[in-house]
Amino acid sequence: MFYRLALCGPATEFFNSIGSKRTIGVARVLLYTCASLTGITEARLQHFSEGDLNEVYGLFVVGLDVRKAFDRFRKADPMFAAAEDDWAAAVANMTGQSPNWGHARWASLQMAEKFMKGLITLVGDAPVPRVHDLMKLHDALTVSAPGLNLKHLLADIQCGAGVRYNAPKTPSTRQQAYAHTSRPFKRRGRRLMLYALPIVGRLSRRFCSDHSFSVPEGVVA
Repeated sequence: MFYRLALCGPATEFFNSIGSKRTIGVARVLLYTCASLTGITEARLQHFSEGDLNEVYGLFVVGLDVRKAFDRFRKADPMFAAAEDDWAAAVANMTGQSPNWGHARWASLQMAEKFMKGLITLVGDAPVPRVHDLMKLHDALTVSAPGLNLKHLLADIQCGAGVRYNAPKTPSTRQQAYAHTSRPFKRRGRRLMLYALPIVGRLSRRFCSDHSFSVPEGVVA
């Protein structure tokens, strides 16, 4: 990664700010990942370490993956548009002037739940469970996608509706809210952001690349 950008391409060496390299990518494209940061200054960006830049890039890739998932499925079923709204609600509840961690957790669960229900509806191999239990939705999806295993991610975002009200038995913290939204990134001993977003990205790739069934009408392959 050069300062403020990543150079990706087939068998292309990926350089970060201090010269280490990796081979990544499937097509040559310039990604100005740090341009996606809100409120960052040029002076602050100059002081980003290798770890900072790699973290920005990693989170950018997660978000890009999910954006592509919604672009593919948004018009195929109302559940997908609703899931995208829940994604926006989760972010808003985490980044507002008065964050509501419980609402953020619930919105993140709802994003994953509605995306999964949308897929079950489209494929049509199993009835859509009328539950908030992500494990049961996962089991319904495995009817169409044998070998699918995202339970290790689902377990980390499953929560009850009581989190919306900050009930004493189900308090919510900043760490819990962030652990509902993306996937784990280790930095300075902390686990930053999370699980729900990779679930959406992985499901999208699996159901668009699996040729055991036809891509439903309305899905952008």
